[in-house]
Amino acid sequence: MESQPNKKYLKYGAESVLVVLVVFAVGYFVYKNVIPAVSSQKNVSPAQVQPNVDLSQAPVVFTGKPSPAEPFDFKGTLYLSLMKINGQNALGIYAFNINGTAGSKFTTILASKISANIFPSVSADGEELVFIRGKPNDPIPQIFMSDISGENIRQITNTPDKYKGEPIFSPSGELIAYESATSSVNNSDLGIPESWSTYLIDTNGSTVKIANGINPIFSPDGGKLLILQNDGLHLYDISVWTKPKPLGLVVKTIGGSKASGTKQIEVSADGEMIAWSSTDAENVVVSRINSWDTFSISPFLTIKTKAYWPVFSPDGKYLALDEWRKDGAGNEYPVIMGYDLSNGTSEKIVTLLSDNKEALWLGAWK
Repeated sequence: MESQPNKKYLKYGAESVLVVLVVFAVGYFVYKNVIPAVSSQKNVSPAQVQPNVDLSQAPVVFTGKPSPAEPFDFKGTLYLSLMKINGQNALGIYAFNINGTAGSKFTTILASKISANIFPSVSADGEELVFIRGKPNDPIPQIFMSDISGENIRQITNTPDKYKGEPIFSPSGELIAYESATSSVNNSDLGIPESWSTYLIDTNGSTVKIANGINPIFSPDGGKLLILQNDGLHLYDISVWTKPKPLGLVVKTIGGSKASGTKQIEVSADGEMIAWSSTDAENVVVSRINSWDTFSISPFLTIKTKAYWPVFSPDGKYLALDEWRKDGAGNEYPVIMGYDLSNGTSEKIVTLLSDNKEALWLGAWK
């Protein structure tokens, strides 16, 4: 079983630079995934946990007849972190303009020999970027914002927590949710969701802790927040964000086992689909979100592949995945694949032969 290793020391440029990067990421620690159990019920109160249905065994099922295969029409821009295998460029944030195969190209947004920039996420209006930055002379990484072009950089957090990860904007762009853990957490416990804490912070730096847990996801109206805890997904009312209210466990893990902190969960832009990957089960399960009021979901597609970092296309038609392939010598390299969610067919978006597979974070598709 392979995974992205837990690295605090990253080499880039011509020298090794100590950058305590935080780097909690799905696939970044050893995968010990426990696939959450859900039911296709449409009316479940937050206090009522949905019955166990093991999504790792969910068949490829579509609502209605699967659509016939059509030519792929990938559009938009992927935002991701990359670093070359030979260390010739910094660990930075890049934009990949898809625009059809012939017009594809990369643009550097944030790359510097004196900092490492990871975990890019883009605001709903596509105007701003939030990310984590680590510096050689500062062992504590912090969250920063910038314009989508990487200009007008400003620091958002100033906390002593040694680890930070997965900052995301609320739909309005007024809040940022992120997870962090202190230096007192053992490396062996970093894959446990409740070793982390999830916070909300506004762009002025006011911060509120929501709960222990990871992978925060906003509802489409910004009034609720999903958090992965040890026993599964919990829902919180954040309509008054400074006074969060727990609404209970809504998706439970199988057999009482602990969930894994290394699971990457992603929601579509319209809030109607949720996807997560398991390298253990070598699949990615995509479900429809029936309701955010009661939060129930129905799995409709299982993609049989070993992949990291699912992100939906802006129109919800495709799902991009970071997959690892092997060359003739057995060396692994990353490939970003696009899957048609109406029929499960796939096509390559870009191959990254010269990029370090363990330093790739696929953050957004806009």
